[in-house]
Formats: sequence, C-alpha cells, structure tokens
Amino acid sequence: KAVTLRVSEAEEEAPEASMTQAELNGALDMLRTSTILARRMGVPAAVKQVGVRTVNGKPAPITTAGRAPTRTPTATTNADGTTTLTGTVSMGGQKHFFLETQTAIAVLDEEDRVKVTCGHQNPTETQTTLMSVLGLPAHKVEVACRRVGGGYGGKLEYHLQTATAAAIAATKLRLPVQLHNERVDDMAMMGGREPMEVDYTVTCDNSGLISDVSMLYEADGGNDQAMSAGSLFMATAWSDGCYYTSGEFESKGNLIKTSKPGNSSCRAPGNLQSISVREIINEHVAMHLAMDINAVRELNFYQEGQTTPFGDLIGSSVFNWNVPELWSNLKQKANYEARREAVAKFNAENRYRKRGISMSPTKYGMGGDGYQIGTLLNVYASDGTVEVHHGGCEIGQGINTKVAQAVAYALGIPLESILVGENNTKINPNNGGTGGSGTSETAVQSALNACATLNATLEPYLAAHGGDWAKACKAAGSAGENLSITSFYMPSSLNPNPDSTTGFDYATQGAACSEVEIDCLTGEVQILQVDLDMDLGNSLNPAVDIGQVEGGFIMAVGYFLTEEVIQNSGEAQLNLGTWNYKPPCAYDIPQVLNVSLLAGNPNPGGVLRSKACGEPPMALANSVYLAVKDAIYSARADASTATGTDYTGFVQLPVPLTVQEISKACLATTSPMPL
Repeated sequence: KAVTLRVSEAEEEAPEASMTQAELNGALDMLRTSTILARRMGVPAAVKQVGVRTVNGKPAPITTAGRAPTRTPTATTNADGTTTLTGTVSMGGQKHFFLETQTAIAVLDEEDRVKVTCGHQNPTETQTTLMSVLGLPAHKVEVACRRVGGGYGGKLEYHLQTATAAAIAATKLRLPVQLHNERVDDMAMMGGREPMEVDYTVTCDNSGLISDVSMLYEADGGNDQAMSAGSLFMATAWSDGCYYTSGEFESKGNLIKTSKPGNSSCRAPGNLQSISVREIINEHVAMHLAMDINAVRELNFYQEGQTTPFGDLIGSSVFNWNVPELWSNLKQKANYEARREAVAKFNAENRYRKRGISMSPTKYGMGGDGYQIGTLLNVYASDGTVEVHHGGCEIGQGINTKVAQAVAYALGIPLESILVGENNTKINPNNGGTGGSGTSETAVQSALNACATLNATLEPYLAAHGGDWAKACKAAGSAGENLSITSFYMPSSLNPNPDSTTGFDYATQGAACSEVEIDCLTGEVQILQVDLDMDLGNSLNPAVDIGQVEGGFIMAVGYFLTEEVIQNSGEAQLNLGTWNYKPPCAYDIPQVLNVSLLAGNPNPGGVLRSKACGEPPMALANSVYLAVKDAIYSARADASTATGTDYTGFVQLPVPLTVQEISKACLATTSPMPL
C-alpha cells in the first residue's frame, strides 16, 4: 500500500508525491536504534531488563522476581529490630513540548545534492537516515542547523519522520519543500518521558539508618522500545541518589511494550524519576519513624571514601563530594529552620490553606564516553576575525556562547571577533549526538584543541609583531600558513576505578529548598519560594548556567505537578495541544527564586574545571512535590481531628500531583462547613 505525501504552495493547491511503504519503512528504520544515551552507557537496543545489585559492597546477580502482588505501603518488624517498608510510586509521562515543533526544509541544488535544514540533535544520524531513504551517498546529502527551538531528547531521532518526508517530497517534485508540524499533530505522533511504576523495599533501624534498598522500575516504552532502553538504564544507574547503602542494594528495570507512540529520551531521562524515588523512600522512612526527613537524609549521606553500588569512589581525585557543604550552606541561606516553624504556625491557624516546606539534594553522574565533536576554526588573514564551526547542536543550552568564549579565551582576542557558524555535515562531518548534558564541554574542549594548534602556528608571527593579533594573522597568511584548523575530540573516561559500571567521571551536585501553599479545596498550588545551590565547578558561563538551572527546575516542576498525560482506552492521548496539556506557566513560577553557585570548587577533571548543568538540576524539583505532600499531611491531620478517623502517617501519592489529586488527598469535604 502506498503512502501519500501532499505538498502545496497554498492550502487549496496540493500536487501529490507518492512513496511506497518500503520507502517509508526505510525512513523510520533509524527510529529503532538506541539513543546516544543508551550507546554511551553500552546498552543494546534490544535490552528488556537492566539492573545492578550489590551485597555488602560487592557485585551480585540481580534477582528475577517480578512486581509485588500488593501495591499498598507495608511495614514489617524484623527479628533483629529493624523495619522493612515497601511501597509503589506511580510516575506519569511528560511531553517534550518544545517551543518549535518538528520542522524541516529540503532543497536540491544543480547537482542533485539534497540539503535538509531541520531541528535536530544528531547531524550524522540524520544524514545517515536520509542517505538510506534517498539511496544517495553521503557527499550528496547535507544536513544543516543554525539553532533548534528546544530539543530535550525529542529531536535525537523523532525528527527523522519530518526530515525524511521533506527530503523525499523535494526529490520527487524537484522543488523546495518545507514541513512544519502543527502542535497537536506533533504531540500525537510521538511519545515523551516514559511513565514508570516503581516498587521499592527498604530496611532501616530505629535511628533512620538505611541498610538495604531494592527498587524495581517498570517503564512504558510505547510501541518502539529502542529509545526507552537508555532511559531505563539511566533510571537504574542514578538510583542511589546521594545515599550510602551498607547492606544489599538492588536497582533493576523492565521495559514494557504497549500500543502507545514510542516514548523517548526526555531531559534527565529515567534518572529524574529514580533520584526522586530515592527521596520518597527517605520520606517513607521518616514518616514511619516520626522523624524529621532531613535527619534521615543527613544520617545516610555518602561520606568521602565510600563507594557507590556502581563502583564510583566518593571523594576521589576526580569525583569530588560537595553535597554536605551545599546542604549546610543552603540550610542557612534559605533560613530553613525558622521557615519550618513559620509553616507549622501557619498550618495551625488555617484549615483550608496549608503550607509545606522541603529540602532535597542531588548527585548527577557525568561521563565523557560516547561523545565526539569536531571543530573547524577559520581565521581570515585580512583582519584576523574568526569563524568557528563545531559539531554540537545549539538547542538553547548556550553551546555556541560557550564555544565562542572559549575560543576568545584561548586566542586572547575579543569575543566580538568570533562568529559561530551553523552545524553542517558538509563543513564538519562525523559528529555524535547532542544530549546527556555533556556536549557543551566536549565542544569547548574540541575548540580549545583547535586553538592550541593555531596558537602554535601563529606564535612566531605574534612575537614578530608585538602580540598584535591582526598583523600576525596577515603576516601568517602572506607566508602561506594554513589558518583553517580542524580538530576532533572524543573524551576518554577519567574514572580511576576500572570496575565502575557507569563510566561517571564526576558528579554535578546541588541542593534545593522549596516552600509552597496549597488550597485544600481546589488543590491549587502556589510556589512561594525556591532556593537552589549548585556545584558547577568553574562554570563555563555563570549567566547561561544559571538560566539552565532555572529552566530545568521549572520543566521538572511541570512533571511533578501539572503535566498529566491522559490517554483513552485505546491509548491515544486525549489532552493534546496548548489548551488541554498543562506545562508550567507564569503562575507556576516561584514567587521568589534564588539561585547560587558554589564558589571555589573547581572540577578536577572537567573541561576548564567546569561541570555539566543542563539536566542535573531537574531532580531538585522533587522538593516541590515533597513540600506539597508536607502541606497535605497537615490537612490530613486536621481531617483526623474533625472526623475521629486516623488519616496521619505516610501516604503514597502519584506523579504528577495534580490539583485533583491534591484536593482528594487533603480529604476536604463540605460536612464541616455549615452555612
């Protein structure tokens, strides 16, 4: 059966260009491969189960038991006096909801070469797919992109449908073709963050010290599991959070195939869920023991010299450990203890308005394996200005700004003398994908390597002209020196432990404190104040990085509170488009948002001593979720007093914690409100 592409200059005029089902299948073949994130971690595309298990710090085979028959929280007292708790966290999906939907423009030149300009995060894979679909060699397929209007992992591979469709139509019709998805269609044709059901078992003593943790993640990969394989692996590989487990630690996952659109990498894939589940475990322990949750956290924090279940040595020469300092600093800067007392006072005086406050830390492992970025550095001898092309994709993370600054720094010239050109496979081929938060630092190092080569060439000319850059470049050009420099950088692991299963070289770390106010009747939430303190080493650009911290945090607030993906019995999404799907808007932004960066802590193994920042802040938004739960607990205590029924104690609530779920959890009824 043929599939028809309808192409038009105007809506009422639409000549047809047909392609066979085989051609369409070829266009979609690359969607069935693993993502850059999965490849980076060595996960095959066909993976169905992943996991790690350690017993007393030593690797052990993962268990094969399936999900627990009961999903309600339980507590069991063991013979040695410890307590074993079980629970299940239901975590929904999330759409990428980029500002720019999937889009592509395809143009043929006089030699029948095809140039496709599209929003993407992977130029080489896009080129390879177009080659396969069009039956053309690489030198006749050019893929270009100046900037992308948001990616978040949704344009690593799911852009290929629009890119190939535009290229096929342009080739068939021999006309320029533009394709730009309407928002509703864009949301319907692809999945997003994988929904997960997470079962956990935790054993602790009466002081709150946790000895054993077991987590089982079941991820809904949709009808195409390849993209979700990396997300599931990342869920398990980041699942220890900031906490040491002295006994048995197990984290494993199963990938479930359904008839929904294939889910895919979405900013902080998998680990946004797993880092947050570890915090919910702390909450469960604290509520069961009637302890302050921060006391449980602090008792179980990693200490320098301890090893993670994945073989990473905390506090090693490259893996520095700053969470305790960040935590202590934030407690003081956010005035946590005084605000905690003020929250309790407010709640005692109000029945249907409640406040909650919560802190949360994060440890986000980063490694260089799987990244590869090339750089072309062109110096114009006539005036010494510089144009640089690198293999990373500008998706809003400020990669072009960082590369330009690094080049200016390395060459000792003004920033205005540098222009960053478009990402283009004809100019700069064979690059890896942009994702996982490490592309910016990889591109910067690649550019620095090119600058080092250029500086060596120009050294005698600079000496001869008193350091005058423009004169030195003109002299070098007149002497026939090559002023077009290429470099190619592929990081190697710095992890000193050869047994590490993650490939982490370091961890970006941070802490958050969030205070909220909820309406118990409507479930509406106001985020009163958020304080974020991040360890980004020597930031490559503090202004850009603070923007990334703020943006990542708010995107995750949407995941935890508002962005419910609703599907019918046929697993088609019902709430498509901007009217029905609810990403964070103006009134979801904290009334006070303070962001600070830890000073004086360079990353020993980082590019220019920096750390990655795009995804690490995401999990800190679980502090908002836990703050809302803190407010709900106060409402439930009031309901217990009013009804005589005990509603206190730990309660398991889903993600997202929507207004409906909040209102229901608060147990607010009209019975105590007589007119």
